[in-house]
Amino acid sequence: MQINNSGVNNSTSPNSKSKPAESGTVSSAVSSESSKAPAPSDSVELSQEAQTLKRLEAQVVAAPNTDASKVADIKQAIADGRYTMNADNIADKIINSDGLF
Repeated sequence: MQINNSGVNNSTSPNSKSKPAESGTVSSAVSSESSKAPAPSDSVELSQEAQTLKRLEAQVVAAPNTDASKVADIKQAIADGRYTMNADNIADKIINSDGLF
């Protein structure tokens, strides 16, 4: 029984004059076609509340550190009954802070 090898590229035979296909040829053709397609884009839209929280978080991060000794002095003054509060100033600050929300 005889085997017919005509039309078959056998790159391992010493008499073969044709080169084997380069490994990057097929993959580069595929990758160039896929690079032509536009990339899908995702988008996210933050709610008004999320935007406000983001802005407030940035303000908190930018705020100066707390003076622990001043806090301790105020706590002691409150405990001793020496700390007085001005209700008008407190009300004004509450009203002005409404702009943050």
